[in-house]
Amino acid sequence: MAMDGLQVSDTAIREALTRMGLAKRQHLPARVLSAGQKRRGLLARLLLRPAKLWILDEPFNALDVASVAQLTALLAQRLAQGAILVYTTHQGQSVPARHAQTWHLGAAEQAQAA
Repeated sequence: MAMDGLQVSDTAIREALTRMGLAKRQHLPARVLSAGQKRRGLLARLLLRPAKLWILDEPFNALDVASVAQLTALLAQRLAQGAILVYTTHQGQSVPARHAQTWHLGAAEQAQAA
C-alpha cells in the first residue's frame, strides 16, 4: 500500500495500529473516532515513517493518561535510537532523553508581569 509516496505493508500498518491501541478500530473511518483515537491514528502513521527528525505540535493533546505514558515511552525509544525530536506542549510533559533542551517560551514575559 502506498502512503505519502512510501510503500508500506499491511502487516506494518496493523502493527502500528496495534501499538497505538487501535487494532480493533482499524476498519472504521477516522470521522467516527474520538479525538484521542484520531491522535493515536496519526501517531501510528508516524511510526511508519523512517524519518530521523520528528517535529510534533502538541502530540499529547486529547490523549488519556495511559496514551500519554505510551507516547512518552515511544518518543524516548526513538531518541535512544538516534532520532531528533522537537515538540511543543502546554501540558508540561517531558520525554526522558540523554541530551535534552527545554525552552519555556513566554516564561520571561510572565515573570516580569508578576
